[in-house]
Amino acid sequence: MVSKTGREKILKKETLYTEGEITLRRTTLKLASGKLFKQEIVERPNEVIIIPQISENEIILVKQFRRGVEEVLLELPGGKVKRGENETIAGNRELEEETGYTAKKLERLTEAFAAPSWLTSKRTFFLAQELTPVEHPEPSDPDENIEVIRLPFKKALAKIASGKIKDEKTILGLLLTKKLF
Repeated sequence: MVSKTGREKILKKETLYTEGEITLRRTTLKLASGKLFKQEIVERPNEVIIIPQISENEIILVKQFRRGVEEVLLELPGGKVKRGENETIAGNRELEEETGYTAKKLERLTEAFAAPSWLTSKRTFFLAQELTPVEHPEPSDPDENIEVIRLPFKKALAKIASGKIKDEKTILGLLLTKKLF
């Protein structure tokens, strides 16, 4: 069987909608087969995800209401990389804003795309170690109401298995660091 994979040629990009940090565009492609195809793409900022190791066997998670799924979720801290900001600076900023801690060691683990068929955003995962509470932490974003949870790592893994942790970036981050705990 002949492979049908190959580079697609982008013929046209058309912006359909822009609001704040989100842009919806329609891309017209010529597929490797020669057929034309239209695809809607969401452009949004890249993100950082932090796995904060507070002690030898404990991590910090955050609990917050997520409007998209209308549920309170238990997640790893993280957030958007601001325009002109590098991922390491964004990781430190988000850790402080969401948890009230800063890290002496912030190790980049990997990068991953959440939904590359329709979303441009890339996620960079960091392991944060040697955490220290910040006396006057940067405030979290005005639309966030976050509860900081300190949890043994094995209990966090059990919450994945029981379905109590449903956020895919949190599941990926915890499984990435499983061998460290």
